[in-house]
Amino acid sequence: MKRLILLAIAVLSLNGCASWNLTSESVKALSNDELCSRLGSDVQIGNVSAVALLLDEYKLRADNIDFERCVILERTGKQSVMPIPYYYGYSGYYRY
Repeated sequence: MKRLILLAIAVLSLNGCASWNLTSESVKALSNDELCSRLGSDVQIGNVSAVALLLDEYKLRADNIDFERCVILERTGKQSVMPIPYYYGYSGYYRY
């Protein structure tokens, strides 16, 4: 039970840290790498308004962004907000 509470606190704190207020000006100030990474993390946590702003900026920069690099950075952004699996007892399976 304590682990579940700690996990909830960690997820909520990550959610709060990752969801700083985005404006169109702050999105324009992001580098291409930051844009791709941020897009992945906001998709993972379900921040719809931030994803919409980031996708609009991505469409504007589509000619200047390396697609393969962006996909890798997006996956890295998604993994950075996923909870860490922990080993539960001795039965050999992971739980989230």
